[in-house]
Amino acid sequence: MRNNDVKVVLLGYNSCGKTCLFERFLSGKFNCESLLTIGSGYGAKRVYLDDNRNVLLGVWDTAGSERYDSMTRLYYRGAKAGIICYDVIREAAWEKAKLIDRLKT
Repeated sequence: MRNNDVKVVLLGYNSCGKTCLFERFLSGKFNCESLLTIGSGYGAKRVYLDDNRNVLLGVWDTAGSERYDSMTRLYYRGAKAGIICYDVIREAAWEKAKLIDRLKT
């Protein structure tokens, strides 16, 4: 990874909107009819900063299903930012978000 590359991971319970955020950021399109993520998805986008610098954001969209939890931890490694997503009307999503927060490395 180069100095101006930043790894970002999207984390959270399944079906809470991680893939919608991922697609919106990368393509500018909002699609909340996306399929369940299996494993992970990856995309990159160059972001230009006010001071004429730029960074390449490498964004990992991780699966929220419990069966992928052990694999998802691999994506934390080397990440400079994590976005914890949850559905405000689903208690299980909030509980997983609190658990993820405690797993910070």
